[in-house]
Amino acid sequence: MAVNAALRVALASCTEVHATLVMAGYNFYPHLVDMAETLIYVDDDPARREVVGARLRLLGYQVLTAPDGEKALNTFSESHIDLVVLDYYMPGMNGDLVAMAMKRMKPEVPIIIFSGTFTLCEMVLAFVDGFVSTSDEPEALLNKIGEVLRPRRVARAS
Repeated sequence: MAVNAALRVALASCTEVHATLVMAGYNFYPHLVDMAETLIYVDDDPARREVVGARLRLLGYQVLTAPDGEKALNTFSESHIDLVVLDYYMPGMNGDLVAMAMKRMKPEVPIIIFSGTFTLCEMVLAFVDGFVSTSDEPEALLNKIGEVLRPRRVARAS
């Protein structure tokens, strides 16, 4: 609990400074103004949703969040989404069911499972585009996002 509180305080300070600079007109990502990718991050853990979402925003992504599968599916169906980052274990609908429903709606949108589980069964891995354990290094998720989005970025630049 103390670590989560410390993370929130540190993140709040960074986010506050970032927001102040943005409000003053400083653009951290001038090359991404028209190219910012929109991600939806789905996680039932509010602290992790806040921290991961804020970090992705600081890196220039537009980030939508959802606390559960049902809300995620609503947001996903109503919004332009470039990538989904999805927790596996959630109340109501697990990540595999959410991922299957999303792939039926928009099969071209990549999905990364980001969860505390160490392994996923072959069936789940067959219809998602990546898996990162929350116990991996913090950069692992960012690397996987870059890897999964790279083909779309190359196609868009051509």
